[in-house]
Amino acid sequence: MTDEESSSYLDLETMEVIRIINGFDAEIEDEELKQQIEEGLDTFPSINGKGAYRRFKDILLEHEDYREQWFAFQAAWQETRAREWLEGEGFEIKMRSRSLYYLILS
Repeated sequence: MTDEESSSYLDLETMEVIRIINGFDAEIEDEELKQQIEEGLDTFPSINGKGAYRRFKDILLEHEDYREQWFAFQAAWQETRAREWLEGEGFEIKMRSRSLYYLILS
């Protein structure tokens, strides 16, 4: 693949980051912050998505309260995706405590 061809594609990891950020953005009430994030998202495809997460985190550095909410949102999103994948692979997930899980192959 040439550099020109690769510049028109986003890798799967970048697409997942953008999907998570879009989900978080939908929950933000601060209109100025929403606009900053949306403007940042608009630039991702034009530079092949590289550094998307870094730019997003830089925006959140100026909004400490939303930064903490982001980390909680991201953790919940990742846990949900992991559970969905494991269940799709035939595992049953049992929760022993808030942070300890064990898997049963069905």
